[in-house]
Amino acid sequence: MRTISPQAEENFLSTAQRLFMQGEEQGIQKGIQTGIQKGLEKGKSEIALSMLQLGSPDDFILKVTGLTSEQLQTLKDKAESR
Repeated sequence: MRTISPQAEENFLSTAQRLFMQGEEQGIQKGIQTGIQKGLEKGKSEIALSMLQLGSPDDFILKVTGLTSEQLQTLKDKAESR
């Protein structure tokens, strides 16, 4: 059986650790981006609900929030079921 030198083993472990850390960092960044996106969507929904309560027309709500008509309808359905 062939053995590897301590230097080769150290290089291998160093490379593995670096790759692990890069993967971990990418996962953290993706999680942050997902959280930001969800927060923005929640904010749009809250604004749309407030506008609905104030009697704003649908087309105005869609322009202000950037929601789709399907998203707005889903919000209306949820608000009505409360």
